[in-house]
Amino acid sequence: SGISLAIMQTAIDAGVVMVSPSNTSPQFTKVKNGGFYARTAPSDLLQGAVLAQVLIDDGIETLSIISRADSYGRGLAEATASAFEDAGGVVNTIVYHDQNATEFSSEVTQVGKNSSDAIVGILFPSTGCGVLQAAFEQGTIETPWYFTDGVRGANLSSECGLGNALDGYKGTAPGSTAGAALDAYTAAYQERFGEDPAPYSAQAYDAIMIVALSAAANGVTGPEIASGLVEASSGGEKCIRVSCIALAADGIDVDYVGASGEIELNQAGDPTAATYDIWTTEGDTNPVLKSVDFGS
Repeated sequence: SGISLAIMQTAIDAGVVMVSPSNTSPQFTKVKNGGFYARTAPSDLLQGAVLAQVLIDDGIETLSIISRADSYGRGLAEATASAFEDAGGVVNTIVYHDQNATEFSSEVTQVGKNSSDAIVGILFPSTGCGVLQAAFEQGTIETPWYFTDGVRGANLSSECGLGNALDGYKGTAPGSTAGAALDAYTAAYQERFGEDPAPYSAQAYDAIMIVALSAAANGVTGPEIASGLVEASSGGEKCIRVSCIALAADGIDVDYVGASGEIELNQAGDPTAATYDIWTTEGDTNPVLKSVDFGS
């Protein structure tokens, strides 16, 4: 999110379309993008609400949060805290750490001193090990931790040398809606790469597809593509995968059903509904406990 926010206005001013599969900061919703920006990953306003509900369902009453001090971290921390408090929970503290830092003892001490029922870690792999190693050394890792999409699939147990200290701890991440589109995408991905789809790969596929669909229907210049992104994702004849491109080129109004879900972009370029995976940690694996559909 931070990198995209830094270049977004330059792209808009140049008439270049940006479609991101992994921007989740709520800040993008507020940017006047003229149709030149969209994303197939949902805003973290939704992920914050989902994570808060997981916490409430698990009986968590008090919470502390440690987060990256960037647009991703701040947006998700604030969304989680707001939704958790709206549901009756108490947020004792939110501690932000510099994303370029290498030492995190003081931040971990601060987040652990309130004896909260749980700690939410909004981290990236680059700094996550430093945070979690400090928590391990201080004993704070014994408090249940909850994570987000930033460290899903990051092999934290082995990369951070934590053994089984994280086993059983949960996290949330954007997932994909079950159905024919996901089944077809997963089969094609497995055939090509010999493994299950990586996190955000379905959203990346969908980002490319809505650009291609708008180009097929409207033309290949930036303004022409920008004019049809919303229309390609909603209304019209439902279709999946590349079969949609021929329909769009023939002038048929298509409603692309993505590998990640319906998408249904609004005028801000945001998906208006999403599926989230609730995952857990087993060594270096993050099996999905369940998936939930969530609308904005």
